[in-house]
Formats: sequence, structure tokens, C-alpha cells
Amino acid sequence: MSYEDARVEPQAGRFVCEDGEFRNIVNNDGQVKVFALVSGSSLVGGIIGAAQDMAWAESIAADIEATAVDFSQPTSPRDVTAMMVYNPSTTSAITLQIFTYDGSKYYKVADVVVPAAAVLKQTVTTSSHLILVRGLWVGGTSCRIVASNNTALGGGADFTATVALQQV
Repeated sequence: MSYEDARVEPQAGRFVCEDGEFRNIVNNDGQVKVFALVSGSSLVGGIIGAAQDMAWAESIAADIEATAVDFSQPTSPRDVTAMMVYNPSTTSAITLQIFTYDGSKYYKVADVVVPAAAVLKQTVTTSSHLILVRGLWVGGTSCRIVASNNTALGGGADFTATVALQQV
């Protein structure tokens, strides 16, 4: 199975391949792009839409919201959704506000902080994270993710984070 056969390709190093297994990719400088490990057998649901990007320009203040990203509810939603987030910034963590939408109102489901890529765990530099969200589709027909940078960005510190969803 080649990585070109993957069903979803966020800019990070985790791909769901046709055999249902997650593959971790190591880039040329030896950084492992994925921190959380998940058995392919535990992610039995399908991919929810396409991976989406959220971008921040260089030289901006902290707490600037990127353009919100939306995902439509899958045909048969499950109680738990895996959210795979790639944050390549070595400067700023990002805060994700996760909402469900019922057709007229947004309801906040969770707030999540995704660390900057420079976070070290047992000598492994990570830039991708797996977050399990329970009840994302309760009462809603879609979800919206609003992300903001937690630290002011200097010159040359622009970055694009990517989020992908999969049912568990």
C-alpha cells in the first residue's frame, strides 16, 4: 500500500489508507509528524468531508481567528469523532472552538488547545495531534471549527494548520 493511495491527505504525516490503517510519515529532517497513535481497527467510521486548512499571516497579534471551517454531518453519525489537527507552527499553539449547528444556532461542544510543533515528548518533535470529540453531532446538522493563534507571530512566522475528521 503506497501513501499515494491514501483516502485523506492532510498536510501532516497521518494518512488513512485503503486498508483502514493509519500510516505515520517521517519528514526529511527526522521529525515524526504524528504524536497520537491509534489502531486502524478502532477507527471504523468513514472520513467526514475533505481535510481543511486554516491560515495565519506573518506579523500578526495573538488571538486572531483564521477563517472558520465547516463539516457536514455524515449520513450515519457516531457518538465519537476523531479530529486530526496538524499545527506546523513552532511559534504558536492554536485554540480550536468546536461548534455544532442545528440549522439556526451554533452550540459550543468543546475548546481544545493544540500545542506548537516544537513541543517535545520523549525526544520526538510533534506537529500533529489526534483529539477525540464526543457528541459532536448531537442535535446538529454540521459542525464549525474556529481556530485562533495563541501567540503573536513575527516576520516569517506565517503558517497553515489543517484539520480532518473521521468517525470512530
